[in-house]
Amino acid sequence: MYVVLWLLGSLVVGFIGRNRTFGFFGFFLASLIVSPIVVLIILLATGPDPKKSPESNQASQISDANPKHSSS
Repeated sequence: MYVVLWLLGSLVVGFIGRNRTFGFFGFFLASLIVSPIVVLIILLATGPDPKKSPESNQASQISDANPKHSSS
């Protein structure tokens, strides 16, 4: 029973961490080795990876679509 809860907790932590620097597998493996609760606390204390967050992708697409033209 404890093993099932540990695995489910690790899957949840990995899913929450999918947009972070370590990604799903990094947080999943860390939570399997350490503890899902400890890794979840670390995960919530860190911010999302700016390269992987959807907000930054939308912002870069908008800036690419509207380039600033300089008048020469």
